[in-house]
Amino acid sequence: MMKKLHARRQRSTAQKQQAGYSPEKFKSDLKRVRTVFDNVAASRDRSAIYKYWHAAYRLRRKWRRLRRNEGVKIKKIAKRTVKGGIPPSSGDDLLRFIIDATTSTKIHTPANRTKLSKLKSKYFSLLNYGYKQGVNTRDLTSFIKQHGGLNFKTSVPRKTKQKKGGSGK
Repeated sequence: MMKKLHARRQRSTAQKQQAGYSPEKFKSDLKRVRTVFDNVAASRDRSAIYKYWHAAYRLRRKWRRLRRNEGVKIKKIAKRTVKGGIPPSSGDDLLRFIIDATTSTKIHTPANRTKLSKLKSKYFSLLNYGYKQGVNTRDLTSFIKQHGGLNFKTSVPRKTKQKKGGSGK
């Protein structure tokens, strides 16, 4: 009797997940962020990258809300949708997955792959730090600018005191 009840609960939970957030919606959300990245990559504007950071961060926060409010298991949906699922990483593996799945280079040379790898690492550090600090999506741009903007640093720069005495000349 308990086994039947447990199996029925599992099925109803899976059905709710399918109705609320399906693999098609999962793919659509990733495609939307990938399109933003492609537009940013084609742009010559240095500050255009904020649009990508905002889109990736918004998707991660959406997935967190879906998990908390509706019990949606994003990793299970990803496992069914993406070959290999979400690989484990240090930090927030869903955030790393979003960045890996939505950034790419048009020219596949070793130098471009290395540059892209470094950019992905920088983007992950930046967004993961904001995520751990609990930054709201609408406040992300100002948060990044407070921490160095495009040259992001995890600590806010402090004013240093000048030593007394001058240079000695």
